[in-house]
Amino acid sequence: MADEVISSATPNPEGDSLLEGAGTKPDGSLLESAGKDELVAKEAEDKRILEADDATLSEEDKGKKESLVKSNEEKRLLEAKEEDLSEEDKVKKSDIVKTKEAAAKSVEVPEKYDIKVPEGMTVNQELLDKISPIFKDKKVSQADAQKIADAYSSIIVKQVEAQKTEFEQFKTDSRKETREALGADADKKLAYIARARDAFFSEETREMLTASGLGDHKSFILDMIKVGKLISEDKLVDGKNKQSPDGAGIETVLYPNQGK
Repeated sequence: MADEVISSATPNPEGDSLLEGAGTKPDGSLLESAGKDELVAKEAEDKRILEADDATLSEEDKGKKESLVKSNEEKRLLEAKEEDLSEEDKVKKSDIVKTKEAAAKSVEVPEKYDIKVPEGMTVNQELLDKISPIFKDKKVSQADAQKIADAYSSIIVKQVEAQKTEFEQFKTDSRKETREALGADADKKLAYIARARDAFFSEETREMLTASGLGDHKSFILDMIKVGKLISEDKLVDGKNKQSPDGAGIETVLYPNQGK
């Protein structure tokens, strides 16, 4: 009995194997049949979408229909002979050819990457020289390299903007803190600062102090008030401080180590 069961389960060596015969049509392999069925199904689906009224299509199907119409039109123009095309179609065909050529070129690996950066920024050439061999090894196209650079630039721009905002807040806070430290007679004290500033600081130095935020810093302002008081008119005679026992001028007071 066991021999009979084994015998009946043994494939016929003269017939098709189970793998070849299972689920296939007589005229093709399973792989070929599946591919043909998928193609037929796709063609039927494309036909349905193209022939359907737009009002009956979903938004997704409308997008597919638009792509199919565009693809079919491009195929018609590219396969047509030049003499069979109208002047308008010739222009369309030329545009399609240019677009395809540009697309093909965009995936090529360039000999040298030409990276563009936003206005106000400069390309870090040292960094570009170091990463270019890596890009080439990974077959990175010019277009993809630019996308990477754009993503990196956007991060840098955000960081710069954040730093700028933080710095402006720092100056605002410094100005407020200094005003509070000066108290009610702030304007009178600031007059001393103006006297010292006008006497010793060049225009370039004043611009630097303003740009750096130091011109609003409490410690700097309080020190400048002291300097302004030292050179006030009621304490100076011919450029010499009455309170200085050795008759030293303001230069000696401000720069005690000068000339030593």
